[in-house]
Amino acid sequence: MSAEAKSEFDSTMKSLNVMFIYNGHSWDAHEVLGLPAGAPLHMVEEAYRKSLESLQGESSDFIDTAYQAITAEIKKK
Repeated sequence: MSAEAKSEFDSTMKSLNVMFIYNGHSWDAHEVLGLPAGAPLHMVEEAYRKSLESLQGESSDFIDTAYQAITAEIKKK
Protein backbone atom coordinates (compact mmCIF):
# COMPACT_ATOMS: atom_id res chain seq x y z
CA MET A 1 0.00 0.00 0.00
CA SER A 2 1.40 3.37 -0.96
CA ALA A 3 2.01 6.02 1.69
CA GLU A 4 -0.75 8.18 0.18
CA ALA A 5 -3.28 5.33 0.21
CA LYS A 6 -2.31 4.39 3.77
CA SER A 7 -2.76 7.99 4.93
CA GLU A 8 -6.22 8.14 3.34
CA PHE A 9 -7.15 4.78 4.89
CA ASP A 10 -5.97 5.87 8.35
CA SER A 11 -7.91 9.13 8.21
CA THR A 12 -11.21 7.41 7.30
CA MET A 13 -10.87 4.46 9.68
CA LYS A 14 -12.64 4.90 13.00
CA SER A 15 -12.10 2.94 16.15
CA LEU A 16 -15.12 1.08 17.49
CA ASN A 17 -13.66 1.09 20.99
CA VAL A 18 -14.87 3.64 23.50
CA MET A 19 -12.24 4.42 26.10
CA PHE A 20 -12.83 6.20 29.42
CA ILE A 21 -10.77 7.10 32.46
CA TYR A 22 -11.82 5.82 35.89
CA ASN A 23 -9.68 6.04 39.03
CA GLY A 24 -6.72 7.14 36.94
CA HIS A 25 -6.83 4.13 34.62
CA SER A 26 -7.95 3.82 31.01
CA TRP A 27 -10.76 1.31 30.35
CA ASP A 28 -12.60 0.04 27.27
CA ALA A 29 -16.30 0.66 27.98
CA HIS A 30 -17.51 -2.22 25.81
CA GLU A 31 -15.16 -4.64 27.54
CA VAL A 32 -16.37 -3.49 30.97
CA LEU A 33 -19.94 -4.35 29.95
CA GLY A 34 -18.87 -7.61 28.32
CA LEU A 35 -19.70 -6.47 24.78
CA PRO A 36 -17.91 -6.56 21.44
CA ALA A 37 -16.60 -3.17 20.27
CA GLY A 38 -19.26 -1.27 18.32
CA ALA A 39 -22.21 -3.15 19.82
CA PRO A 40 -25.58 -1.53 19.04
CA LEU A 41 -27.42 0.53 21.64
CA HIS A 42 -30.00 -2.17 22.49
CA MET A 43 -27.18 -4.58 23.40
CA VAL A 44 -25.45 -1.87 25.45
CA GLU A 45 -28.64 -1.14 27.40
CA GLU A 46 -29.27 -4.83 28.08
CA ALA A 47 -25.69 -5.44 29.23
CA TYR A 48 -25.86 -2.33 31.43
CA ARG A 49 -29.04 -3.53 33.15
CA LYS A 50 -27.59 -7.02 33.71
CA SER A 51 -24.38 -5.54 35.11
CA LEU A 52 -26.33 -3.39 37.57
CA GLU A 53 -28.38 -6.39 38.70
CA SER A 54 -25.24 -8.42 39.38
CA LEU A 55 -23.68 -5.77 41.64
CA GLN A 56 -25.85 -6.73 44.63
CA GLY A 57 -25.46 -3.51 46.59
CA GLU A 58 -21.98 -2.55 45.41
CA SER A 59 -21.30 0.87 43.94
CA SER A 60 -22.41 1.24 40.34
CA ASP A 61 -20.14 4.20 39.54
CA PHE A 62 -17.76 2.17 37.37
CA ILE A 63 -20.56 0.54 35.34
CA ASP A 64 -22.40 3.88 35.06
CA THR A 65 -19.27 5.57 33.72
CA ALA A 66 -18.77 2.85 31.09
CA TYR A 67 -22.42 3.10 30.00
CA GLN A 68 -22.27 6.90 29.83
CA ALA A 69 -19.10 6.78 27.73
CA ILE A 70 -20.75 4.51 25.15
CA THR A 71 -24.03 6.42 24.98
CA ALA A 72 -22.18 9.74 24.63
CA GLU A 73 -20.20 8.29 21.70
CA ILE A 74 -23.38 6.98 20.05
CA LYS A 75 -25.05 10.41 20.39
CA LYS A 76 -22.10 12.01 18.57
CA LYS A 77 -22.84 9.95 15.47
